[in-house]
Amino acid sequence: MKYKNTSTRELPKKVDRIRDNVIVLTVFLVLILAGSLGLLFVAVGIQDRSLAIRQDVRDINALVVRLSSFEQAGEYNQEYYRFIDEIRDFQCSAIRGFSNPLETMGIPTFEQARTALRTWATALNDQLYSRNQQGILAAVIILIFLGGMTIILWMRIQGEYRDQIRFLGRLKGSLESLKNAAQFKEFKNGSIAPLKDQPKPVWAEERLLDDGVGRIFQEMELNSSLIDSGYNAKNLDELLESLQVAIAQWVPCGRLALAFVDTSGSIVAENAVSILGPPLLNAGFTQSLQETSLSELVTTQKPRIINDLIQRQEEFPSPATELIIQEGYRSSLTLPLVFNSRCVGFVFINADKPGAYTQEHVALVQRFFVIIKNYVYHHYIVQLILAQTAGAFVRTMEKKDDETSAHIIRMSNYSHVLAKGLNEHTRRGTIKTGYEVTQRKVREIFWFAPLHDLGKIGIPDAVLFKQGGFTPEERRIMETHVPMGTAILQELNTNLGQYLSQHFLTTAVEIIETHHERWDGSGYPNKLKESAIPLAGRIVAIADVFDALTSERPYKDAWPLEKAYQFIESQKGLHFDPFLVDQFLENRPAIEEIYYQHRG
Repeated sequence: MKYKNTSTRELPKKVDRIRDNVIVLTVFLVLILAGSLGLLFVAVGIQDRSLAIRQDVRDINALVVRLSSFEQAGEYNQEYYRFIDEIRDFQCSAIRGFSNPLETMGIPTFEQARTALRTWATALNDQLYSRNQQGILAAVIILIFLGGMTIILWMRIQGEYRDQIRFLGRLKGSLESLKNAAQFKEFKNGSIAPLKDQPKPVWAEERLLDDGVGRIFQEMELNSSLIDSGYNAKNLDELLESLQVAIAQWVPCGRLALAFVDTSGSIVAENAVSILGPPLLNAGFTQSLQETSLSELVTTQKPRIINDLIQRQEEFPSPATELIIQEGYRSSLTLPLVFNSRCVGFVFINADKPGAYTQEHVALVQRFFVIIKNYVYHHYIVQLILAQTAGAFVRTMEKKDDETSAHIIRMSNYSHVLAKGLNEHTRRGTIKTGYEVTQRKVREIFWFAPLHDLGKIGIPDAVLFKQGGFTPEERRIMETHVPMGTAILQELNTNLGQYLSQHFLTTAVEIIETHHERWDGSGYPNKLKESAIPLAGRIVAIADVFDALTSERPYKDAWPLEKAYQFIESQKGLHFDPFLVDQFLENRPAIEEIYYQHRG
């Protein structure tokens, strides 16, 4: 292309035009920068508001979790009334101005309280949606403005660029200002690049806003899962099944298990659910706590992550870990169950892939952990407290008769051995129909067997400590200890059932009421026969008689063990359940270990 030479008189006009273009370019850049800052301020403002709403949601979630604990207890008490006052006084920036549905009613029911919290949650949801829509609308307006400014600026630059090309062509070979013109070209090219990149930080802020909104809705959904998981569960088995499904939506969880630390310092598996088939490490599996790495968690009381169980097993061999590996799991997340600074058990979560867990998973699981702790409190801790309290009441009889104390220890341990044997057969699938025993039942028999003669506290000492045989009237008085003990526990069980979600002393009542019944129907007080006698009563009957035979009393000598075994066997089908007699005799080594450890 050929260019005409231009007069140097045109140069000042071009310089003035370049100056004008620089001013215009600067104005456009300032406008674009202002628009970008405006979008940033809108995003930050909405983000701050979202954080406030998110905190409000957390506060409501905390109230919902506390409400769930009261529902589990089923009790309207002073603590619940204070909790309702907290809800009435509850204030947060996101729901100010909304009416409080609890202010116009008396003491609301659980459902009414839940409805109030749901109303606030809905208000938060509406506000969140409104804020999000406003933010999007503002962002769109500012983006349209920025887009228009960019297009106008781009067209202006392109026009000036073409004009300057023509101008530079006319100056070619004759003007020394060509270098300045070239520098101007570089300036324009350098100003275009940032304009192309300008939307990136804007969209990053928008993504941050979307992430915040997503987390709020995620917490709402998690809260819903918490309520649904624990609301309808009737026992720990149902709770674990429900929670395993709920947890798996947020955290890798193919296996969920619960174990307790018993009074002897052993860790005993209570329940387990697994999606990979029947658990090999299931209810009743027992191992000394000091022989496991769980003893560290008792001290630290903090969650533990093991992301490679195979490597862990190679470094620290454990029968429990080996069974979990055989089930098909490769990662483990363990949380200690702590009440009043005392570790009473553990919750185990397992995944089938190595490297499955992070600290973020721990934070999520601890939300579900609140539900598990509440349920454990009502189904284990309360029952343990009742058993220990009643046991202390029975031990007051020691002041009357030292042998009574030793008898309670031995016969409860004999009962425990027999119940554990049945549970072992149950876990292996080799148990006879009708004799299945859960780990919970084993624990209850052990806890409540000492209460079998609770009613004797109402028997006159002249009859209770008489040496020799009873007259018919004395026999009648002695036998009244069964209905007296039964009445005490039934009344306590009924009263507790009015405030708690289930009857915790059912097994204790069965033991007290039926441990003097006989397999052939000749026992007392109700002359029950065979399977009509509860299994717990049949177990304690054998343990009670065996210890009576092998113990020395003022009116008789202790029988040798072999003679006592022969008598127990001779009573198969008469006094005792034939199948339980066989199971009792199969456990002679464990029975004799208890006998020699606790004999007077």
